[in-house]
Amino acid sequence: MIYIIVYKEVKLALTLDSWHTKTCLQHLHPNIRVQRHPDHGPDGTVFWAHHEKMLIIDCKIAFIGGLDLCFGRYDTHQHELVDFDPHSDNPSIWPGQDYSNPRVKDFNNVSDYNAEIVDKSRVPRMPWHDVSIGVVGHPARDIARHFIQRWNFIKEEKAFERESIPFLMPKGEYVSTRDESKFFGTCNIQLLRSSASWSSGIELENSIYNAYCHLIRSSEHFIYIENQFFITASEKDPDHEIKNRIGEFIVERIKKAHENNEKFRIIVVMPLLPAFEADLHSKDAGTIRMIMHWQYLSISRGGKSILEKISEAGINPENYISFFALRGHGKIRHSENRDKKTSNSTDGNDGSQNVNNVINGSKDSINNSGKTSSIENNKSQEVRQSHPSETTVDSFSDERPQYISNVNERIGGEPVLPDSIKQMDPKHIFVTEEIYIHSKLMIVDDRFVICGSANLNDRSQLGNRDSEIAIIVEDKETIDTFMNGKKYKASKFAYTLRSNLFKEHLGLLETQDHSTMTESCLPPLNPEALFELLYEKDETATSLLDAQTNEIKKCSTEELVFMDPLSDEFYNYWSQIAQNNTETYRSLFRCVPDDNVADWEQYKEFVPDPTKMFIGHVANPNASVEEIKRKLSNIRGHLVQFPTQFLKNEHLMGGMISNAVEIFT
Repeated sequence: MIYIIVYKEVKLALTLDSWHTKTCLQHLHPNIRVQRHPDHGPDGTVFWAHHEKMLIIDCKIAFIGGLDLCFGRYDTHQHELVDFDPHSDNPSIWPGQDYSNPRVKDFNNVSDYNAEIVDKSRVPRMPWHDVSIGVVGHPARDIARHFIQRWNFIKEEKAFERESIPFLMPKGEYVSTRDESKFFGTCNIQLLRSSASWSSGIELENSIYNAYCHLIRSSEHFIYIENQFFITASEKDPDHEIKNRIGEFIVERIKKAHENNEKFRIIVVMPLLPAFEADLHSKDAGTIRMIMHWQYLSISRGGKSILEKISEAGINPENYISFFALRGHGKIRHSENRDKKTSNSTDGNDGSQNVNNVINGSKDSINNSGKTSSIENNKSQEVRQSHPSETTVDSFSDERPQYISNVNERIGGEPVLPDSIKQMDPKHIFVTEEIYIHSKLMIVDDRFVICGSANLNDRSQLGNRDSEIAIIVEDKETIDTFMNGKKYKASKFAYTLRSNLFKEHLGLLETQDHSTMTESCLPPLNPEALFELLYEKDETATSLLDAQTNEIKKCSTEELVFMDPLSDEFYNYWSQIAQNNTETYRSLFRCVPDDNVADWEQYKEFVPDPTKMFIGHVANPNASVEEIKRKLSNIRGHLVQFPTQFLKNEHLMGGMISNAVEIFT
């Protein structure tokens, strides 16, 4: 038997089409049973979602993490931006809606899986970076029991009288222990949850949040965070809209390191922009600007951010914490027999537009009965109360030039371009796009790992909002490595996971073939042979004994530097690559966000005119193909700087409804 729980979406806001998912799956075989949850009536929840991603096989093997089972998620560590045209002789890697760029066009009519929602001949896909984790044995049984608890809760609430939906029973202790005898490994694993009465029928549990706070407070050397969002409070304030205090524990840990004259560093990697459709300066971008508003208030502005709190204590934040992102580039692959068309499925409302309509009270926010949403009816009064004398972004959007305000021409549809541009000058095959970071991961001191579905925001961390699942891993098998120039015992799992991610971001992994299976993690380097090499500045490559295969492995000095995340050699190398990549993308593409853009006037001057060129293409009309190739050849990996000062002089929240803050934080 196969049992599946699917999040039942609010149709007005999301285009998941969970009903299509349920009916299709159940028609595949009579042994497939599907439940959707929650209902959205008076006794249900409207704003919170089942955000867990888990797969359990026979209560013995389980996978959890950030990866959704949907379009647009498949990727490799190259994070390619382009695909073969469906009319070419080469097979597509991302067919139909799987070729996705939600910043350009969100998913729509997902049951039509073969539809092209963006034009592959002009629009790059948005690459997807994610982390999931597989476990066997007892931890898998714990995850299975969590699933069974949720399944039975939904059955009792929605399908008590339906014989086709059975109650499930977990495996007995004796049978499970006997089955798991061959699965004993070296990792201590604890299951973590954000769960409550609405999602699982239990009392509030926010053990994911507790684990984040505990590991940050008890950290000794280094913290690495990858997350889709970064929204947190940096001080204890019951009146603050943001309730999770992860930022406060970050600030306090940095203060402690400064007081004790300890070397300590935090690296955060997060998306350049939230993945919502709309130009940032358009009236349709209220949702994305709200998320940016709260992220920047958490990071760098508003008086209570992490960087400001550290500076108030007389500490230079750059010595302790820094923020980065990922970006890629590629070349559009053209086909001579390409039909100039996009699917009719691009017509109609998409999910991002629907969400924005609900929050802004648009005339399009109509419920299924044809009546105007109650949110719309209260919109004007609430906006006046929350910002009575403020000029909002939306209030002057209609005064801007049409190419700025018309999002359908600028982003979602076909721009009005001269024939010479439509014929695609050779330099316009070069494109760029952010690599969307969807991970929910924290690695502490190369010893502890938290990985799961929980974002770094209130929705995921508080427990009574979105339901989440994660695990904390401590590998008892250690390897000899370095920390701050000294020999160090690192947990094998944490160290190899971090080093593999760093190799990916710095472009040090071999090309991954789409048609072959590869190891999920590269084996660790043996650092004992590298101590003199690394710290005596030997620039030559060295031969290493692979600890797992006992074979000689060639590794360059580049690969060795990041073994010690606290060394100046590593951080200078990491930062220099991010800076060089950022400057190269700026000079060729003038892509936002960018720290050189402080307000909307600078934004209009900086961003290319979309009536003259496509978004994401080379912005310098005078650049030659040779110059473009030369500059792009200097890019290493995908790492770029996260622009903490972007639009720092603007109030990004504008006139958004104050009561909607909880939904997006």
